Amino acid sequence: MTTRIEGMLEDIGPIGVFLRPTQGFLAKLPSNQAGLSDPGALIIAHSLGGLITLHAVEARPELFFGVLYADVPH
Repeated sequence: MTTRIEGMLEDIGPIGVFLRPTQGFLAKLPSNQAGLSDPGALIIAHSLGGLITLHAVEARPELFFGVLYADVPH
C-alpha cells in the first residue's frame, strides 16, 4: 500500500493505514475539545507507534501537547 502525505516520504507503507484512525482518535479526546486553554494530548510513542505519531504530528500539530518518543526507528 502506498500513501502520499504532502511533504513526507512517498511510500510510508503501513503507517498510512493507522494515520487517519489515530488522528480521529486524538481529535475526539477531551483534551482536544473547544474551550480548553491548553488543548492537546501528551503521547508516549514506541517503535512503529512512534513513526505513526511522527506523521500525525506533522499533519495535525494542534492535536498534541507533547510527544515522548522511545526507540523509534529513523
